[in-house]
Amino acid sequence: MDQTLYHSLQRGHQQTRHQRSANSLSKPYLCTKSPGGEPSSKGPPQHTTHHRRDLQHKKVNFKKSSNKQPNKWFDKECRTLRNNLRTVSNKKHRDPDNIDLRITHGVLQKNYKQILKKKKQNLISQNLQQLEEALQDNSFWETWSQIGSGSKKKHLHIQNGNIWLNYFKSLYKDIPKEELTGEQEHIIRRLHELEEKIKDFQNPLDTPITPQEVAEKIQDLRSKKASGMDGILPEMIKHGSPEVHTAICKVFNLVLSVGFYPQVWNQGLITPIHKSGDQYDPANYRGICVSSTLGKLFNSIQNKRILSFLTQHNVLNRSQAGFMPNHRTTDHIYTLHSLIKDHVHNTKHGKIFACFVDFKKAFDSVWHPGLFLKLLESGIGGKTYDIIKSSYNENFCSIKVNGKRTEYFRQARGVRQGCSLSPTLFNIYINGLAEALESSSAPGLTLHDTEVKFLLYADDLLLLSPTERGLQDSLEVLEKYSAAWALPINQKKTKVMVFQRKNAKTKSSCFTLNDCTLNEANSYTYLGLETNRSGSFKPAIEALRDKARRTFYAIRRNLYKLKPPVRVWLKIFDSVITPILLYGSEVWGPITYPDQPKWDTSPTEIFHLEFCKHLL
Repeated sequence: MDQTLYHSLQRGHQQTRHQRSANSLSKPYLCTKSPGGEPSSKGPPQHTTHHRRDLQHKKVNFKKSSNKQPNKWFDKECRTLRNNLRTVSNKKHRDPDNIDLRITHGVLQKNYKQILKKKKQNLISQNLQQLEEALQDNSFWETWSQIGSGSKKKHLHIQNGNIWLNYFKSLYKDIPKEELTGEQEHIIRRLHELEEKIKDFQNPLDTPITPQEVAEKIQDLRSKKASGMDGILPEMIKHGSPEVHTAICKVFNLVLSVGFYPQVWNQGLITPIHKSGDQYDPANYRGICVSSTLGKLFNSIQNKRILSFLTQHNVLNRSQAGFMPNHRTTDHIYTLHSLIKDHVHNTKHGKIFACFVDFKKAFDSVWHPGLFLKLLESGIGGKTYDIIKSSYNENFCSIKVNGKRTEYFRQARGVRQGCSLSPTLFNIYINGLAEALESSSAPGLTLHDTEVKFLLYADDLLLLSPTERGLQDSLEVLEKYSAAWALPINQKKTKVMVFQRKNAKTKSSCFTLNDCTLNEANSYTYLGLETNRSGSFKPAIEALRDKARRTFYAIRRNLYKLKPPVRVWLKIFDSVITPILLYGSEVWGPITYPDQPKWDTSPTEIFHLEFCKHLL
């Protein structure tokens, strides 16, 4: 008996020791600041983090602290009633024969349950009302993140602030002088010559900002958005008095007359958001930057002026449709389908050689001296140019890691995150590539007397040619331009596809970019729609159906507990599910299902019937 007890105690001691070891590895190591303001990590070295990850993968059983979120409806009144009920319950257990205590306990318990039920039902009604309002003003996902599964607070897996700081510093660092190529040095010299030449010239974009321009952009401000370092919320500006709007207009004109971007507008706070892949790899995160609302308002006015100037003077290539007024992704999808129809299906042995180019973090890779030169060459100078240049030369960011901030660092590369001016600046920067491709000797495809060599939507580039040699020539133009203007290309994700008839014999082709052989693909998701060799839309329709179904079940899983009425379900389908299900339907609808009676057999309508059955 004593020997058995001894072995039992020994096993318990070993188990407790192992649990303490596992728990010590499971504790999060938060980013902190030293007294001097420098971020520091009180956690273990990097290899310990990997050991913690290995333990999680091996499913080592150890006790974890509960991350259960408190119910929002459980307020101060509920806590008071619970404490009173516990007090009476303890007295009843000490004196079980006291009839008065038993009666009092029963009354309190019944009242407590009724109050809990009422509070919970009130919150459900409030959430349903918020959802209905969100469906009307297109803010469903923002509201859903607050009342749905997204309301649970998520912590970053990488909690060492120094790791994030070093990653974003390396991402946004400038090209060292010793690594500049001869062409890049020529670009810098050309920039200095142009700046000296036009420094005293007036620019049409420098006219004073009018109160009408300010009022128009104030109305476009979106509510419920975070404030920058100045603490000014969009609601403060939108609901401000006319005197406030007048003061804002005066401040904007002062900034424009001086030609310098205020320092407080140049401070951004980056929050890493996981995209996909390993959550311990910083490269799998996208940085979302929050900056000054006043700065965003000023930039939106500048953006409208610059867009009008570019359109009036035909500066941007006509093949660039990204972020342009009256343009959308389905324009290029329709153009591609029309080319496939003319050069593949309506031509004997017709082929189209295409390359879907994937730029590596294109918006984060914009080289600032090259951007400044492109602005001057596009006719954007004067005070407007000075403001843009100062906003980029003095742009500083900090990273937010689980409620704490790292030190500030300079963003020496890439366009500014969350700035309405950034898409337009990127279009100006990449416009030279469009001009180089269009002026090259590579043959293109003819569409109604128009030669099409490529399609460009922001950073989504599609090279097109009727011949193998023509596509390789376009790839060489791309290689030369990307090297000169520091636009890195992801060769692994860049795919080649040969469009041809469904039953045509396939012949392998070899295309190279930067001395790397490109992979050939049978299908590719272009601008949100899956495209295959024959140009059929059926795989795309099925993919949209599957995406809509996943979205519906994700909402349904958390919405069922609210027991919404049928009208809410129908609004959700019309406002949230239908845009996913019918994306690009203006292109593939008439082509895939030209006969109305056959529409009931489509994957789209089958899923619609599936949704209706869930409501029964």
